[in-house]
Amino acid sequence: MKYTAVKIEEKDNVATVLQNVAPGETVTYSDGGTPCEIVAREAIPVYHKIALVPLSKGGQVFKYGESLGRLTSDVPAGMWVSHLVLESIPRNYGSELGETK
Repeated sequence: MKYTAVKIEEKDNVATVLQNVAPGETVTYSDGGTPCEIVAREAIPVYHKIALVPLSKGGQVFKYGESLGRLTSDVPAGMWVSHLVLESIPRNYGSELGETK
């Protein structure tokens, strides 16, 4: 099967599409080796994120196993997760890397 999106970590709730996706197009990806499909509900530009499950306002978006931020509105499965619905969450990167002052 040719995959048209990438999901890396089990906890990821989005995948990165590998081509421009049209509304109604089936997006294929691997989830831990299991082939999966989701139908895009809107146009999604290449290398952008598609919601794999319904995402709720205030919830976090996980890509490559890392939080990208918090949602400012609900995002149904199959929709584009863009910068318009995502806000950063302040992080203490020094403590995450084990650095001390």
